[in-house]
Amino acid sequence: MSKTLKLVLIGLMALVLAGSGNLQGQTQDDPQVQTRTFTILVKAPGSFTVEMTPKNAETGDIEVEVVKGTAVVFTITTAAVEGYDGKINFSADGLPEGTVYEFSANDVDPGTTVTLTIQTSGMMSNKAYVCSLTASPA
Repeated sequence: MSKTLKLVLIGLMALVLAGSGNLQGQTQDDPQVQTRTFTILVKAPGSFTVEMTPKNAETGDIEVEVVKGTAVVFTITTAAVEGYDGKINFSADGLPEGTVYEFSANDVDPGTTVTLTIQTSGMMSNKAYVCSLTASPA
């Protein structure tokens, strides 16, 4: 399963401050010229995590067995990381032809629990289908 998960970007930028005024004719050795270096850490405005169940008790993989023509329900739990306060949008891909899916809510706040219901088709082949859930900033 693919999930868009925690993303924290940290950039590093150094700036140099020099004394103010007219610097003409002054050299670096001039005691009236002072330079201070400082660092600014630029961070992304937080992110979020997404957990999905049910999981296979033995492997921890997110997988279920379902009889074709019936529905399966997944629970998706979200949480904010480092103060993220944006909305979260969900989409599902890779579902077999003829299946229908629905999220109980979309564009949700972090901390919201959402269900994903997938109604399978009676015409599906008997095999494993690998599908993906994507959660992204809305």
